[in-house]
Amino acid sequence: MTFSSRPPALAEPSPDRSAVDVLPLGDGTFPLVDGAPAVADPPTRDASLAGWYVLAVLLAVMLLANIDRQILVLLAEPLRLDLGLTDVKLGLLQGVGFALVIGLAALPLAWLADRFGRRKVLVSCVLMWSGATVGCGLARDFSELLMATMLLGFGEAALVPIAFGVLPEMFRNRKRVLANAIFMTGNNLGGAAGITICGLLVANVGALRPWLPAALAELTPWRLAFFAAALPGPLVALLAATMRTPRGPVAPRLAPAVADLHEFSRYVHERAHTLGAFFGGFGLAQLGLTAMLAWLPVIAARLYGQSPQEIGAGMGAAVIAGIVLGVFLGTLTVRHFSVRLGAVTAMRVSWVSFVLAGATALPMLLATHAWQLYVLFGLQAAMVMAAANLLPTVLQDLSPPDMRSRIAALYTVVTVLLTATGPVAVGLVSDRLSDRPAGLLIAVVVIGAGTLGLGAMLVQRGEGGFVALAAVLRSGALPAYGATAPRPS
Repeated sequence: MTFSSRPPALAEPSPDRSAVDVLPLGDGTFPLVDGAPAVADPPTRDASLAGWYVLAVLLAVMLLANIDRQILVLLAEPLRLDLGLTDVKLGLLQGVGFALVIGLAALPLAWLADRFGRRKVLVSCVLMWSGATVGCGLARDFSELLMATMLLGFGEAALVPIAFGVLPEMFRNRKRVLANAIFMTGNNLGGAAGITICGLLVANVGALRPWLPAALAELTPWRLAFFAAALPGPLVALLAATMRTPRGPVAPRLAPAVADLHEFSRYVHERAHTLGAFFGGFGLAQLGLTAMLAWLPVIAARLYGQSPQEIGAGMGAAVIAGIVLGVFLGTLTVRHFSVRLGAVTAMRVSWVSFVLAGATALPMLLATHAWQLYVLFGLQAAMVMAAANLLPTVLQDLSPPDMRSRIAALYTVVTVLLTATGPVAVGLVSDRLSDRPAGLLIAVVVIGAGTLGLGAMLVQRGEGGFVALAAVLRSGALPAYGATAPRPS
């Protein structure tokens, strides 16, 4: 459905900041546009017990997703040896089999969430990827394992669009920034906890054999680990089913203006330069970090003889330390520079962090022990985490209120399509350097550092456009889009 009358589309906002007087980031206020106070989002509920419960459930869902995702990474070497896989095939499992499917499924699942309710879609996805994790444990060859990882990626594709769409409905102003920061920090801590839990799981799953049926007791440890990782799925799905999000005018089941594909595509097309710089920059940076995270456990096992439990403990400790340090550095940096830089602070912190993260990868080539890789990766994670906590707020500020789930889904599509190439690219380079003992490490550093640097360049180029577009959205100057538009009778 479209409107009977519509003002002409606004041109891409000028990067010139002279007309935008932006107050410090994250203080719960909004910029002044041409000297007049900008208009905030449509009224949302204040944070309540229900809001914090929804946030807690989302964090539990993300923890389970991280466990089911990290178990595949941690078991990569046993899978390679048992099923006779090459590094390229391992890269395809984590790239095409998992990440690429997320990119393809994110937008359709975001549309289903808007149409039929985010809670229903989330519950279905949790059950789907838990079943796919069991399928990984049952796989007998590469093709079956690839199919299972594709279903795993499909199930997890809706998580970011649903979370980024729900949080602004439950929180507003400063509490929205706080809830976003808690979600991102909790999600990243969940990733660290996930790989630590997976390490303990792999190391101790054999102790379950006396209590298992004979058919299961004879299975190899990596198969049992997949089954154990999937066990919490039904409980987490039940928790997701108890969430209560706003309805009616606060969160309509189907906003006619947004449901129209033409409205969404027109907004994205007219803002392509700004959105492209932001999506592409963060996507390339995520590609670099994902390549490191996917392959460092394999390097630790292959070059330094680390066991899955040692890798889980080392990588988990590195990521946790990196997250804590990154949150501290990011918060300190934003508070120090936000008064001087205004809304551009988030973008500036992001691209500088990506540059530092890429530089941190280079000393990995000189590592003589696995713990050195863990320390360097922890520092790298801290640099990226300094920017990651700002991601949800920045992404929401680039979206009309009724388009947030779709814009978040589009961001997921772009970033995941980019990150899907990372593990495969590393595998291709590694196979060409197979005659060198450190060939895989060289491939990881080249791909990781290079893409982080390219990501920093793109984000830096998009600074001005981001400031202008965020100001226009908050001023309510886009009447043809989303919640800022008049509803047809």
